[in-house]
Amino acid sequence: AEAALARARGEAEATRREAEAAVGAARAEAQARATEAADLRRRVQELEAQAAGAEAALQAKRSRSAAAAVAASQAQAHAFASPIPPSPPPAAGGAGRFAGARTVPSTPSAVEVKKMTKVAMQQWLTDAGEGATVYSLGLKNAKKAEYEAAVLDVLGSV
Repeated sequence: AEAALARARGEAEATRREAEAAVGAARAEAQARATEAADLRRRVQELEAQAAGAEAALQAKRSRSAAAAVAASQAQAHAFASPIPPSPPPAAGGAGRFAGARTVPSTPSAVEVKKMTKVAMQQWLTDAGEGATVYSLGLKNAKKAEYEAAVLDVLGSV
């Protein structure tokens, strides 16, 4: 009976040691998993910080791009909104019955108008006192044909 008791105690002791070893292994594995989880959380935070930095850089680039677009549109609007230089005052004593008459510089023919460049037509219209027409055509980004029509209209009304 004592031998059976000793054998049972030995088996119990062996089972206890196996259980302690299993608990130790489980604790070590749990510690390893906790360390791995902490490393993964740290990596996620690093990646989130990188993403936030990239998002901030993208937002800054968008902001600069929008500011540049606004500046460009304002510059374009300013270019079209430049004041038209005032007409020279009429000569003293020569106003008489021709006070409202238009002075047309070197009157081109209809064929010559077709050969003129858009810039030349703008200059001619400005010289003819049609700065407001040039301005309005410039605001709507008029094509050459519209400038030709404006020049021919001025020539027809002379």
